[in-house]
Amino acid sequence: LDSLNTQRALLAQRLEELSLSIETTPEVERALTTFERRMTQLQGQMDVAATRRNEAEVGFSLESASRGEQLTTIEEAPLPDFPVSMSRKKRAVLGAGFAGMLGLALAFLLELRRPVIRTARQMERETGLLPVVSIPDSRKDKRNKKRTGIAKIWQERRLSGRSGRIARLTRNQSSAG
Repeated sequence: LDSLNTQRALLAQRLEELSLSIETTPEVERALTTFERRMTQLQGQMDVAATRRNEAEVGFSLESASRGEQLTTIEEAPLPDFPVSMSRKKRAVLGAGFAGMLGLALAFLLELRRPVIRTARQMERETGLLPVVSIPDSRKDKRNKKRTGIAKIWQERRLSGRSGRIARLTRNQSSAG
């Protein structure tokens, strides 16, 4: 029975120790969390210091090898108030206009180089032959209108062709008669 009482006293003592340990556990846990947080902060500071040290070593080695030059900015360049170049839309419109004008000029030059007979009157004027069939032009007559530029050149060409045709017809009629 004495041994049981002794065991019981030891167990009671052990129970008190464990109770005190349980009561102090939140304090210990709080202290542990504080230490861990502080260790994380110190680790971050150490990483920053190591990075700066490495950068300083690289800069020093470049300077010592005379590979690096120092640049100093006298003053910062001001930003422009408006764009220096044209906008994309304006460039596209100008490009399309230029391409259209170039195409029309090329077509005109090709037409002057190799003219094509387009009307019955033109065929009579150029060849002196009457066509068998001709498709009439549905546009209004614009012969009396004053022309300028390219239209004037075409009008002069048409009039000179007409006078040539009249001369040929009179020559053919005088030789036939």
